[in-house]
Amino acid sequence: MRHVAKILVLSILLSGCSRMTIRTYEEYPHSCTEIPLAPLIDTAALVPIGITSFVFFLGGLIIMEHNAMGGLGALLSAGLAGTAGGYTIRSSAYGWSETAKCRREMEKQTKQTSPPGDPEKAPDQEVDSLSLVLNLHPQNQGLGAQTTR
Repeated sequence: MRHVAKILVLSILLSGCSRMTIRTYEEYPHSCTEIPLAPLIDTAALVPIGITSFVFFLGGLIIMEHNAMGGLGALLSAGLAGTAGGYTIRSSAYGWSETAKCRREMEKQTKQTSPPGDPEKAPDQEVDSLSLVLNLHPQNQGLGAQTTR
């Protein structure tokens, strides 16, 4: 039971880290947070918080039949864990949304500032290697544009 309490406390302490650590594109357009580590931690923290909330809720209902105060305490604990879970869900969603927006905007900036002949920055421009080789060879100047029969 002690390990469960430690995991729950750690999960609650880690919950909401997206809200605290994400650098949004609106605030930091050149150095926003692209890597979704904080939302991943928030999402992982939801598992023990959700399980604990569910177990305390069921336990509270069962205990309530025999001991009203004990059941009420368990239900209150379930409510607190559920509140932490709700905050963590919102923080996680915020983090996933903001990191995705940052990646999209940074990709747009990269495409706008890349030189037109850079093949890594412009993957939609394909080069026909056969016609390129035929056009580069001194004997075949212009043959790449001809069609074969």
